Amino acid sequence: MSEALNVQSDPWRAVLGGNQTVAALTVAQEVATRLQDPNQIEVATAAAARQTAFPKSVRWEPYGVAQGDAGLALMCSYLDACFPDEGWDGTGHRYLTLAARGAESSSYLPVGLSAGLSGLAFTAWSLSREGTRYQKLLRSVEQALMPIRFS
Repeated sequence: MSEALNVQSDPWRAVLGGNQTVAALTVAQEVATRLQDPNQIEVATAAAARQTAFPKSVRWEPYGVAQGDAGLALMCSYLDACFPDEGWDGTGHRYLTLAARGAESSSYLPVGLSAGLSGLAFTAWSLSREGTRYQKLLRSVEQALMPIRFS
């Protein structure tokens, strides 16, 4: 087996140490805290569209991971795993609800991971705590992605 294939089996190692770790965590938590407010997200998205030379590239799709509420819910799932007693699962639930409602009201749903149903499914699973939550949503998205089952 080549050395490149063995990289994945190496244990994770922290790159930062000491005060840098504390500073990085502080900044990450501050950014995440700011992202808890959907109104701030709306203002920031509008500002991004005004400030770029490519305004059509800023498209908030609630069900999207790259530019949508599903991505914020995915962020919350990781924060919940890192900081389980800080309520990130509740924030993630709120964003997942917005993402699911956005998917329900959309006339066209792509299947992609970054801006479609696959990303919404991944996000729902990530927040589901090993499948113990969001079973109805997971079944609905699975049905939309794979409407025909082969035996």
